[in-house]
Amino acid sequence: MMVYKPDKNGLQVNTSQGYKNVEDFLRGREQPLYLYSQHDVKSRIEAYKGAFSRPIDMRFALKANSNRTLLKEMMSEAIGADVVSIGEVERALEVGVRPDDIVFSGVGKTKAEIQRAIEVGVGQINVESLPELERVIATAKFLNKETRVGLRLNPDVSVSTHPYITTGLKENKFGMDISHLPGAISLLRTAIGLVQCHGLAAHIGSQILDISPMVQTAKWLRKIFEDLRGEGWALQTLDLGGGLGIDYQDENHDSDFVRLKEYGSQVSEVLSGLEARVLVEPGRFLVARAGALLARVEYVKETPYKTFVILNSGMNHLLRPSLYQASHRIVSVRPRGPTLVRCDIVGPICESSDVFGREKELSLPREGDWLAILDAGAYGYTMANSYNLRPLPDEVVV
Repeated sequence: MMVYKPDKNGLQVNTSQGYKNVEDFLRGREQPLYLYSQHDVKSRIEAYKGAFSRPIDMRFALKANSNRTLLKEMMSEAIGADVVSIGEVERALEVGVRPDDIVFSGVGKTKAEIQRAIEVGVGQINVESLPELERVIATAKFLNKETRVGLRLNPDVSVSTHPYITTGLKENKFGMDISHLPGAISLLRTAIGLVQCHGLAAHIGSQILDISPMVQTAKWLRKIFEDLRGEGWALQTLDLGGGLGIDYQDENHDSDFVRLKEYGSQVSEVLSGLEARVLVEPGRFLVARAGALLARVEYVKETPYKTFVILNSGMNHLLRPSLYQASHRIVSVRPRGPTLVRCDIVGPICESSDVFGREKELSLPREGDWLAILDAGAYGYTMANSYNLRPLPDEVVV
């Protein structure tokens, strides 16, 4: 399933568009771009579905990648969308997602966003606070239109990931503390027949490699789900969120699928016998490996202290290294030779944090050569910006 494969001849890619390799594809191009593989995404969707011994409903997290072409391909595999803004709602509808297959999460939904979501009939609005639930109920009453909500709960579960992308601790802004559940139930009683308590949800973070907290959360959520059913609430969905990560430093992608298989097996066991629609919201796992950011070398700057390879793309196009101190593998599209040198791969942005990689070993490129920053298909273009008034990169799907 590995589409981008560095070897002694350069970065290879399988395409049906007549190019021999990435170098051939880049000939005549100057601007940086994201290159995506439809095939890799489709393969991972199939693997995700096959990892569970019980039926699951997949809702792809659009925040990871919102490229229209990729999304249309994904929706052809009968999956829905997890969204966190009205812009993502509209993008999901644009690429053919049925409203009923959209889950709308996020802590700061505006009145206009909630109204639009109810008007189009999204499948479930995951509410994350009592004030938000009050707003949803008031909007539903104003529109006199039935809507379904899920209660996103915060399990206070710690995960080993970057602190900026952990979302399941009590100090995080996401979800409702369990102590707020009685208040939510009281509010829902005021809107019976109009606002349906459709299910429970949890999402504890992103880029999770240790699946134990995810399994623990599923077990915790099942207990609350069954307790509420016992009290007469006709819950239908158990939303486990997403968060399954990849090892960005491991060029053997098989480890991803070993982790996925174990996650699917353990969650299926924890939820065995539960009569509910189980929702999962994968993002990174499906698209990260399928994308590479390709950037051209503008300068090779040698100083008495180190060598800088300066690209025409920077933190404005891929924010993860500067924001999360994330490390991506970086390879030469066409290696210059067997001799490797240590260099810092940097961009043109006027910030010292504009670094893709420090002390990377590369076959020293020359001006005009291209480098590929791998595993950039998730949280790449969706987080890109025009800082320094630099244009956004192109996106190309093969």
